[in-house]
Amino acid sequence: MSQRNSSGCDGSKACLAIRVKDKPGDNAMYVERLLPAAREKLVTIADDAPLMEAANLLHKGTDLVIVCDSAGLVAGVITKADVVG
Repeated sequence: MSQRNSSGCDGSKACLAIRVKDKPGDNAMYVERLLPAAREKLVTIADDAPLMEAANLLHKGTDLVIVCDSAGLVAGVITKADVVG
């Protein structure tokens, strides 16, 4: 059984808490507090999807498209600069 530190993480890469502020009593913000809003904006695409599909998603206002492999793992990202460049 793994031990967790005071932030609730066990030290694995998948469980890193990032402090935005680092002064005592400053109401530090952790990534886990932002995840619900970030997940609502998350846009993913399969790695075998046509590039035009990613371009359409980027055209609709998305800044970043996460590319996932057939297992659902992140394979990369696509930005507007990747499509236009």
